[in-house]
Amino acid sequence: MPGADPARRSQLLGLKLNTLVRDHLGSDAPTTPGVWPGGAALVRDGVAWVLAEDDSQRALGRALAWARQQGATELHLLAEEHAGLLARRAEYFAGAVPLVERGVLIGEVEGLEVCRASRDASTGVCRLEVGVGAHDREAFQMVHGDVPTPDALRMVIDAVKPHRRPGAEPHPLNRLGAERAIRAQFVRNPSLVGARLLAPADPPITRTNVKDTVPCVAAGETVSGEPVVVVCSTGIDLDVVPWAADARSALGRDDARLVLALPARDGAAVTLALAASLRRPAVVLLRQDDGVWQ
Repeated sequence: MPGADPARRSQLLGLKLNTLVRDHLGSDAPTTPGVWPGGAALVRDGVAWVLAEDDSQRALGRALAWARQQGATELHLLAEEHAGLLARRAEYFAGAVPLVERGVLIGEVEGLEVCRASRDASTGVCRLEVGVGAHDREAFQMVHGDVPTPDALRMVIDAVKPHRRPGAEPHPLNRLGAERAIRAQFVRNPSLVGARLLAPADPPITRTNVKDTVPCVAAGETVSGEPVVVVCSTGIDLDVVPWAADARSALGRDDARLVLALPARDGAAVTLALAASLRRPAVVLLRQDDGVWQ
């Protein structure tokens, strides 16, 4: 396609986008095509769709501006390259934070997974599944299968968000993924762990169930520019220190400062001793009852 003349290439990209949208939504519907240099754009049912083929790493701002110009209520930006960069930047505008974990695109609200991209085994089409965990996604699809995906996602976000706020009353939705809520707090405010910036990072092994309590990882730089890896965990876990050391190594940051972040009640003496016994010891930060990290 790069070798095609500009008019022909624009036509082909428009056809490609129409096919992607039709396959994603499962049906044809009237669309309003738009002009997008180096790609294609359209609006369907008030939702803007942009396919960024050229210079995709700089596409988000232009796509947002175009969607606003069309009066669209939602934007779907499709790109084969720089997906991680675009996902990170999109989180500043989205109700759910997008992140890629071990090659899987998910969306979280304060650390709790509310959607996940999956590929249909029979058709190969990618789609966004909405819900907290696999069973919830299946149940949600059965009950609300006729609800457009953006509306379904908004429903779940609105249901989850009040329970994920600091100080919320105990609820199953704030007991799930408590360690990831800690990570979300650090990513939003890296100075809590002495960092200049932090971003979610891959764990050393894949998490198989959203309901399992599994440590999670963030990586970035300290205020002095040194690499740092932060591992967040909850509960008494005798394996958290080896897990954290493995996470640091898997990220190729063996020389990074390693920080373990735990609620104070979970900072068992054995955990502190194991953290200090690493060849490159880890710093342990404990969250006190007043929310202060020490």
